Amino acid sequence: MEHSNQELTPAIAILRVSSAKQGLQGDSPDDQLRAVESILPLRGDRLAKSFEWIESASIMAEIQPAWEAVEYCKKHPEIKRAYIKCIDRFTRGGAEEYLKLSRVLNDLGVFVIDVYGIASDKVVNTLQHLGKKYKWSEFRPSFKAEILEAEKAKDEFRDIMTRLTTGSVNRVRDGYKIGPSQYGYVNKRIETETGKKVYIRVPHPTESQLILRMFELDAEGKPAQEIVETINAMGFLSRKRYRRKKEGSHIVRGANIGGVPLSKKQLEIYLQNPIYCGVETHSHLAWIDEKTGIEHFEPRLFHGNPIASVELWNRVNRGKRMVVIGEDETVQLFKGKSLERFTRKSKRNPKWPYKGYLACHLCHHPLKASGPQSKSGKHVVIYHCALGHDYWGTNGAKLHETIEDLIHHLEFSDEFREQFRNIMLEEWEKRRDKVNVDSISYEKEVLRINEEQRTILDALRSVSLDAMRKAYEAQYAELETKKSMVMERRNHKETEGINVQVVIAYCNYWMEHLEELLIDKDKPLESARLFSLCFDEPPTVPELKDGTPKLSPLFKLNEAYKKDKTSICDPIRIRTGDLQDENLTS
Repeated sequence: MEHSNQELTPAIAILRVSSAKQGLQGDSPDDQLRAVESILPLRGDRLAKSFEWIESASIMAEIQPAWEAVEYCKKHPEIKRAYIKCIDRFTRGGAEEYLKLSRVLNDLGVFVIDVYGIASDKVVNTLQHLGKKYKWSEFRPSFKAEILEAEKAKDEFRDIMTRLTTGSVNRVRDGYKIGPSQYGYVNKRIETETGKKVYIRVPHPTESQLILRMFELDAEGKPAQEIVETINAMGFLSRKRYRRKKEGSHIVRGANIGGVPLSKKQLEIYLQNPIYCGVETHSHLAWIDEKTGIEHFEPRLFHGNPIASVELWNRVNRGKRMVVIGEDETVQLFKGKSLERFTRKSKRNPKWPYKGYLACHLCHHPLKASGPQSKSGKHVVIYHCALGHDYWGTNGAKLHETIEDLIHHLEFSDEFREQFRNIMLEEWEKRRDKVNVDSISYEKEVLRINEEQRTILDALRSVSLDAMRKAYEAQYAELETKKSMVMERRNHKETEGINVQVVIAYCNYWMEHLEELLIDKDKPLESARLFSLCFDEPPTVPELKDGTPKLSPLFKLNEAYKKDKTSICDPIRIRTGDLQDENLTS
């Protein structure tokens, strides 16, 4: 039955897809609209307006995009029907969410109609044959079918999301990448041995160099502001992306975010993110123990190539955060209080700095130390041991003198001097290469700014409005200022450098004055730690006395270091209180 345009009733169409990808692959808004238009003339309706969204239908009813259609119906009471292709294109929130939306439309005199005939506006009165009508006697026969269809849509959504989420969680826990790549990385598709197509992280050809430079500059001790200025001068701009609504993934048309220079806050975020040293921290790595209800988190190494090494990442984070890789490639990520438990506070005392660095000549366990009070009332430093043998102790002050005497006869070996010089020259070459890379980055940024300025000049020639001309001139001046800053840094980088001969002379000084590094009265604990590195194994007190410790290959004694062979240890058991400061057995 055909109707004239005057007889047709205005109606609306609600068209929705869950994502842009779904709209391209099938069931697009255009496909849904054609399906709706095919039944409009049969129902005596004409399309007054259509509403299109790329939005998930599983979100709560309060933020469903269909509320825009509700507001339209409030302003146009002549609308009596809202057409949809099927109920799962209207909502997948189940019967509860479907009823919230449909009841609001019903109160406005608008009924939801689907193309498949499940949802209908046909109302039946069970007392029509008696000419009576009550609220309870009227009902829509399609109501039950609509509720069932809405629940089926919710079940289908649950099944789909379960499959997708299971796949995503397994991918992440297997070390593969899901979702968009972070700054510095790109996603690369590979095929596993089992034939699965997966994505891994690989460094971005240009962005990764900027990220690595951030870590290197911070490790060199550069202040945050100087790092920010250097990286921005090298052309850093954050990635541009679409701005989306807070309630869902709907894209705000014409609104983009990103494309901004580096800030100190963003620099801190980059430097603290463990993905840049190969550690994945996705939320899918967290799981809840059903028995205890405790949430566990297990970071792990991801497949691909990290930008920075774990050692560099730990050095940059300076103990505030730490990544520890086990032999079986298990990952431990420490921060805050957890890190404090991992790095226990040292109990070392500067009064006996060599505690733990010397070995007992009887049992070869690390020597202990203490400061007991002697009979004369003085506190005397004693290095001692009694593990599986009689107690013995030695005067700490005299032992310190023996150690300092040995240090004055200690020097670097000739082989180490030559090797160190070669390594220093290699590191110098690496540093010079970094300077060249930075200079090239600055040059590229200058060329980019010149090209942008050329574009502005071309636009100025065709602009007649003063307001637009001033805006272009302001942009040009801003670029000119930025270019001057970049060129200044480039010129400084090209002339930057340290005279290698000065560096060699500086290193030679410390080679000849090793005792100044190993004997620092103001920092005894650090000096003792450096002293311990001079030996292949912890020396014993008799070895220090006789000049026969097992030195590291890096060091040697410059002359025969022989003294009195008398043992400094009293083999007879004595009481600590009997060890007098002036006449300790040694």
